[in-house]
Amino acid sequence: MINKIAVLVLGLGFMFYRIQLYFTVREEKAQLHSWLKEHDLLDYEAKLHKFGILSKAKFATLDARMFLARHGSFWGFFTFNSEKERLDVAANKAKHELQLLRLLQHLHLDAYYTKLLSEGVHSVESLTEHLRSDMLREIIEDGDVTKLQEAAEKPQHQSSHREGFRPFKSIVALFSFSWWSIKFIVGRIFVPLVVGFIVSLLGLCARGIFRMKSKNQQHQPSFLRYVLGLSLEPKFTRVTWEWNDPHIVGESMSFFLKFYRLNFTPYPVSPEDYILVEIMHNNTFIVSSREYGGEKWGEGNIMKVSFTVREAGTYRISVLARGTPIKGSPFTKTFLPGSVDPSKCSILEGGSLLEVQRGIYAPLTVEARDKFGNICPLSVQDVHSYGVEVTEIGSSDKTDPELVIFPDGFDKNNVLHIKLDNEGCFNAVVRYNGIPLSQGQLTVISLNSKEAEQVNKNIKKQCWNVWYEAYLLTNDESSPTAGPGTSTSAAPTLSSGVRRSSNNFDYAPIASAALNSSGVKKSRKVYCYITKKQLAIKEFYMRIIPHRLFGFRVRPTTKIILHPPDRSIDHPSFTVDDGSQPPITVMCKERNVLVATFSRLLLTKIGGSESFNDKRDFFNRELVAYHGRKSGEVNLKIDRHKLLESSYQATIKTLYSNDWLRCFKITFKDELGIDWGGLRREWFELLCKALFSHENGFFTRFNAEDPQALVHPNPKRPSGMKLKFYEFAGRIVGKCLYESALGSTRRLNVKARFSRSFLAQLLGLRVSYRYFESDDKDFYRSKIKYIEETDPEDLALVFAEEEYDQQGRLEKLVDLKPGGSQIPVTESNKKEYLDLLAQYRLTSSVKLEIEAFAKGLNEMVPDSLLSVFDEYELELLMCGTGNISVSDFRQNHTVIHSSSPFTKTLDWFWTIVTSLTQEELARLVQFITGSSQLPPGGFAELTPQIQISTAPMTDALPTAHTCFNQLCLPSYSSFKEMQRKLLLAINEGSEGFGFA
Repeated sequence: MINKIAVLVLGLGFMFYRIQLYFTVREEKAQLHSWLKEHDLLDYEAKLHKFGILSKAKFATLDARMFLARHGSFWGFFTFNSEKERLDVAANKAKHELQLLRLLQHLHLDAYYTKLLSEGVHSVESLTEHLRSDMLREIIEDGDVTKLQEAAEKPQHQSSHREGFRPFKSIVALFSFSWWSIKFIVGRIFVPLVVGFIVSLLGLCARGIFRMKSKNQQHQPSFLRYVLGLSLEPKFTRVTWEWNDPHIVGESMSFFLKFYRLNFTPYPVSPEDYILVEIMHNNTFIVSSREYGGEKWGEGNIMKVSFTVREAGTYRISVLARGTPIKGSPFTKTFLPGSVDPSKCSILEGGSLLEVQRGIYAPLTVEARDKFGNICPLSVQDVHSYGVEVTEIGSSDKTDPELVIFPDGFDKNNVLHIKLDNEGCFNAVVRYNGIPLSQGQLTVISLNSKEAEQVNKNIKKQCWNVWYEAYLLTNDESSPTAGPGTSTSAAPTLSSGVRRSSNNFDYAPIASAALNSSGVKKSRKVYCYITKKQLAIKEFYMRIIPHRLFGFRVRPTTKIILHPPDRSIDHPSFTVDDGSQPPITVMCKERNVLVATFSRLLLTKIGGSESFNDKRDFFNRELVAYHGRKSGEVNLKIDRHKLLESSYQATIKTLYSNDWLRCFKITFKDELGIDWGGLRREWFELLCKALFSHENGFFTRFNAEDPQALVHPNPKRPSGMKLKFYEFAGRIVGKCLYESALGSTRRLNVKARFSRSFLAQLLGLRVSYRYFESDDKDFYRSKIKYIEETDPEDLALVFAEEEYDQQGRLEKLVDLKPGGSQIPVTESNKKEYLDLLAQYRLTSSVKLEIEAFAKGLNEMVPDSLLSVFDEYELELLMCGTGNISVSDFRQNHTVIHSSSPFTKTLDWFWTIVTSLTQEELARLVQFITGSSQLPPGGFAELTPQIQISTAPMTDALPTAHTCFNQLCLPSYSSFKEMQRKLLLAINEGSEGFGFA
């Protein structure tokens, strides 16, 4: 009897072992299949199985040469070597991934494994590099980052033993001999001993099999639960989508996962279960929130996943249960753009001036977008939605042009073709469903056939010796030969009409009475010479000797204002204003040809478009073409403790000009580390901080107490700070621009927020008192704005500026113009005084610093390329879009009175915040802090730190206390309700609503 029981027990144990081994092998083969499919190696799968490679771990040890010698199908040496190299690379990658997995398992952090792979982290080495550059802060918690950083630097002891079923192997090995031996030993000799030994072995087996795994391995079911069908079975999981595919963007989307056991009964899911949901779009991880079970859905085996869709395109949704993809995973879902939003549309071709030929259709490309910025393809409904309203300059009569619409061939943009039957200058407004487009206002010049032919000839011969006879229009108080120091009132023909600053072409109405009353007279004859680079106004002494009066560069900052026909003058007129010298007004018979030629040259210079994105692409393309792509690397050894001096010594003092065009590889003194890009970015960031932060003295804030103020060259820099470092700073900025032009992988943003007047001077623009409004807000509010709005005679001001020392004692009185201390400021000359004050405080006092900076910058970037931008676009080009980092926000905030119900509210909040556009993020920051701008150091420099607390309400609007940087979130009945209320609050109340 004892013999039969022992044999039965051994038989059952052996059967359980075989069952478990079967499922283990099947799971490993499935994982190997998925990995081979991902790496396009499925054609080797059958041969690998024959070779005994049934798991990813065995594939990592593959001998590719022996495998191909046995099972490879090749026709020659080169084919064999290419296949061998392909398999060796794949095996090496699998080996690194397994080492990464062992490290994570050793730290009980293997829940991050799949996320790390999706972020491009496939080895311990790449994990170390990503952790150094803080690229994984958004997906890994701070405490886990510290653990990973410490462990990744140490060599990992790889365990060679396999987990699992050693007791079973021992049993099989012990009792693998013949049946008669077992009967003899059990029945005749050592019955008590063998029974005790078997019981002991079964006890060990039970401990190894039936006990639960460690905390982070709870997703692995015990063997008993597996046999009884109580564990979760991924392939039985069902997915229910809340929407029909394809769907329109802009809503919060939800889908439901229903989980079942092996015995087909519902499996109650909880956060402790290893359920991984990844939503990817354009290689970007989309944050989602989860809700487990609950009465709302009836059973506890349902998990609700919610996320927000703002970008159109294809989304890849992967669901893994216990490390295994569920049936149908990954899922592909398509989201379409929403309806066209006129405020997001723009005109791509033609810019602010559209040149057409009378009676001939001219194309005008409109980039149609929805409210989230997605490009909307042409639809049947849009064909009759567009309209162009045309009005002749100086007249209220509207012209109805013929309009047809065609797609551009790529199903991306809508191309309007308009035809005018009259020649002349017109104002046009492009509308969609009666609403003007965001950049839909433009000036239209309709040329006759002779004028159009002349413009084509000018461009064809590259404007060589192209000139037109003209006359200056001046008054008695200004001179046609006035230089840059004269008053800006040199164009009396301009009325107070509003000028669109974003356009290069506009119009200003001229009335005959205004001309006569202002004393306008026709000056002596001049000649307008136009080239690819400039528009020059000249006159000739004795009709032989040329004398240049004015010169205007062909660039976007040079504005041309067209005037309507006027009977008091003989020919059409226009005004030229480049912002750096007084505007001039010219009367020219061939005005339309001259202006159309200028427009053609400008569009050619800036790459054919005036939009920032197109100008940036043109700039990057031309800068790379100017320097070329230099191969090779330059190794720089930097002392972190003497960053500025060692960086200057390693670059300016050592490198040739061509070396600046190569990729820098950084090594910090007395530090271990290989520069795979992270050290280079770190060095640039640290160097920008050393050069451009207020605390280091090279640049300063006008209000030292405001960490959000813009930085400007320091006019009172310490004597030890030499001008050579400003030149070095300019060279570093130029290096960043060049690196960014090479592609997104080399992108380097300048970590600084420069004053607008400083950027304007880099572009050669004239600085006016208006720059105080952005650069020195306190000075603008306390003095400039008051003088601008009131009569300054009671203030007893003169054209001089008082200089004070650090103790507040008067040092000197500086004349803003010759004899300025004796000239009082009056209502009539106050704008001249304000401009001279701006010239002194923003320009003259830092002239040497700006010239040194510009010299270093122009050694890397020609000023002709920079001139295509204005000062606001230059900041975007150098410093990026002012990106508000959600991960930075999450790392630098505090939660007040956190509770279990509030945890779900916070989870929803971060899911919503992650989906916000940059504009909406800026509004959220403004809602909480009162300002949309962050300090240079980001959220970490906010004082006090942003606080998020609960509000004792349900489904109410969020509120904020800006004086404390505090956001109060009520509880909400659903994710959609919270998203609606939060967006309502930040969009409607970011400038006052909900403030306390």
